[in-house]
Amino acid sequence: MKHPKALRREARALYDRDADAVARVMNTVLAQPLWRRVKWAFNVIVLPLRHPGRWK
Repeated sequence: MKHPKALRREARALYDRDADAVARVMNTVLAQPLWRRVKWAFNVIVLPLRHPGRWK
């Protein structure tokens, strides 16, 4: 059994790494041109609605 402080330190390290990864992903998404984001949103939202059979 680890000391709670050690566990907390590990958890914070994990969280920092995840936050870093999320920030990097957000930056790459925001760096994309607007039309590409719109197209991506269209693909994610509209296409599953038009082709429900593929998702069963």
